[in-house]
Amino acid sequence: MTAPTAKPAVLTLRGAELLEALGALVSETKYEILSALPDQMSFDVTALRSNWDGDIASLERGVDTRWIYPAKAARDPEILEYLTQFAARGAKVRVLASVPNRILVSDRVRAVVPDTGEGPGPKALFITGRPLVRAIYTQFVEMWRASMPVGFSTGGLDVDLVRDTLSALQTGLTDDAAARQFGWSVRTYRRRIAAVLSLLGTTSRFEAGALARTQGWI
Repeated sequence: MTAPTAKPAVLTLRGAELLEALGALVSETKYEILSALPDQMSFDVTALRSNWDGDIASLERGVDTRWIYPAKAARDPEILEYLTQFAARGAKVRVLASVPNRILVSDRVRAVVPDTGEGPGPKALFITGRPLVRAIYTQFVEMWRASMPVGFSTGGLDVDLVRDTLSALQTGLTDDAAARQFGWSVRTYRRRIAAVLSLLGTTSRFEAGALARTQGWI
């Protein structure tokens, strides 16, 4: 199946028809694919890795790939490790405290968003045409600007950074002393603490330790 063309239109798709159209949209993307995954999704590292070959194929075709994951997903060390590996292959990956809706935008002329109207089964709106897609693209860009990067090369979140920052917090040292011990500047240390607290879903350094234990970080 070929994904709907860029002629302005809004189609409601569901079931097998929706899955087929999504697959076609991704495979036919030439320049840029933007994807935001919502809080309400179930995230499993095995399921994510099952899409690895297709995602890497897009990168190898030169497609600019940007993904936003909710912090809920990246709190799992295995999933953050997967996202770090994906970023290392050239994807631009970020984490946002909360992602309310699924968004998929292809070449800024086609987009998919959930259809929350009445009717049986999950369904989505398949939107084509640059004027109609512009508002969805703008929403994605706003979320992107508010999100945290993933990947060592970007200075963003990765498993080692999270664990090192949590270890620094556990020392009970002042920010100056902990930063010196780990070879960071105080500014870098505080920035990393803020990122890790946001990832864990708290503003409390004390609570971060308890959450890190329940979420498998320490």
